[in-house]
Amino acid sequence: MPAEVRALYLDRNGEEESMEPMLRARLQPILLLYEALDELDEWLYKEVPAFEGRFLPLWTDDNGNYFVYLLRGAEAGMVADLDHERPYNLEPRYRNMESLYAALLEGYLQDDEAVPQDYRSLNTPTAQELAVYEDHLRAYSETENGPMREMHAAFLLMLCPVDRERDWLPLLHQRELVIDTARALSERGCGWALEALIETVRRFPDDSTLGLNVLETIAQLDAPETDAALIRLAQGFPATMTALYVARALERRGYAHERIRGEGKAFVASRVAVPGGWIDLPWS
Repeated sequence: MPAEVRALYLDRNGEEESMEPMLRARLQPILLLYEALDELDEWLYKEVPAFEGRFLPLWTDDNGNYFVYLLRGAEAGMVADLDHERPYNLEPRYRNMESLYAALLEGYLQDDEAVPQDYRSLNTPTAQELAVYEDHLRAYSETENGPMREMHAAFLLMLCPVDRERDWLPLLHQRELVIDTARALSERGCGWALEALIETVRRFPDDSTLGLNVLETIAQLDAPETDAALIRLAQGFPATMTALYVARALERRGYAHERIRGEGKAFVASRVAVPGGWIDLPWS
């Protein structure tokens, strides 16, 4: 074990499950840590062998999720989040164990399960954080493996220095990464990404969940050319359920939107009034 993890366990062999005090996550006793590693070996490490030996799942929320201590390279000593519902999305959350415990304590004192985290917008990243970012940027471009790309992307989205957001554009080409990337671009106020986001909706017209989320992001971004870009998207958009969300995006921008009924009285299409006439958007 790394020296600081060994010192932690020599001081206290984990925290037994209890109701008081209740932290967002507890340090697992050694035997439970072994069990967690065995469990991950049965599924996660089989799916993504490169994850084995990358971290220790030290802290658990007792619902199959962990805060993990990172073991390799420039990121060694950082703490990331491992969510069983998105296990490849290994998000870095804390610079070190001390920062994690400070966040857990603050959440406990505020009686709030949502704990603060260190990373979101790094105006002045540390040398370590910049090294981690560059490592994952390079690794993302060098692999075609989907789960590994998702893991690298989590680091890129969390650790990206301000003014480096254009590094994210390749992430918009991988379906699993589109929604997180679009939201990150919106949070950073990247109006220059409007056309890239429009093109992403056009690239995945059959994915209505993706379309709904990206179109909402486009509306929130409120770039100067948003209306014109949405109108161009609507013109000739293929007949998919995403067409409804294109129409709703224009409606949020102030354009009249009517839904059209089919022969069975069910709604089957949209019509949007734009300068110069109506645009018909069949849903299927």
